[in-house]
Amino acid sequence: MKRRHGYMLVECLVVIAVGAMVMGIAVTLLATVLRIEGAARDDVHYDAAVFRLAHQFRRDVHAAVALVDDRSQPGDNDDGQSWRFELPQGRTVTYRLRPAGLARTERSGEKVLRRESFALPPQRTAAIERQGDGDSAILSLLILPATDAAGATTLRIDALLAHDHRLARPLPATSEDSDG
Repeated sequence: MKRRHGYMLVECLVVIAVGAMVMGIAVTLLATVLRIEGAARDDVHYDAAVFRLAHQFRRDVHAAVALVDDRSQPGDNDDGQSWRFELPQGRTVTYRLRPAGLARTERSGEKVLRRESFALPPQRTAAIERQGDGDSAILSLLILPATDAAGATTLRIDALLAHDHRLARPLPATSEDSDG
């Protein structure tokens, strides 16, 4: 009997077919892993933005003395919702709903001191809700689904209005203050 040297064409085709299947599975798996990694990165990005927004919103509400219904602000040409907080020393902070999230503008008079934006997760919108009046008013920033999606939850960030001023009392009048 003669010994065979080399490989048959059918054997080579089987090895190539198996190799192609393994490569196809590997590429599909890699694409899936990259897609999941991108979605996780986006989730972390939105979570960080919402965390920064919650922290800044609470600071603004605590420092505010009033919430003013703000339908139009000079220089803004859109019809997005906005909320303006009056702060001490003539400062104001305006939150404006944008397609990509919330924009925060801090002003002293007409001078813009600081602008920043906070990205909201996809298919989300925001609203501010007031509960109570006077010293015990609680403002809630609601991050809610833009549509009625099944299983979508609303994130609620609560803050006490004028929290930083609640223990402040007017100074008693002194003899120097009176015109007598």
